[in-house]
Amino acid sequence: PVAYLVFWAFLLVFSFISEPVVCGVGIAIILTGVPIFFLGVFWRRKPKCVHRLTESMTRWGQELCFVVYPQDAP
Repeated sequence: PVAYLVFWAFLLVFSFISEPVVCGVGIAIILTGVPIFFLGVFWRRKPKCVHRLTESMTRWGQELCFVVYPQDAP
């Protein structure tokens, strides 16, 4: 595990040195998901429309990736 971490740290450092703009754009894209994550986790009293939206997105993603079999609505 230590060799693995050292290897990836080496790759990360040299990626930033050789392509700082590309790495910065990638980090910016990743960090845009952080507020969305915290809204989903800490926002306790969500409106029903938000619950419906997240449920439909979850179901769509599962069917797209063949994670679960499609089910009929009850």
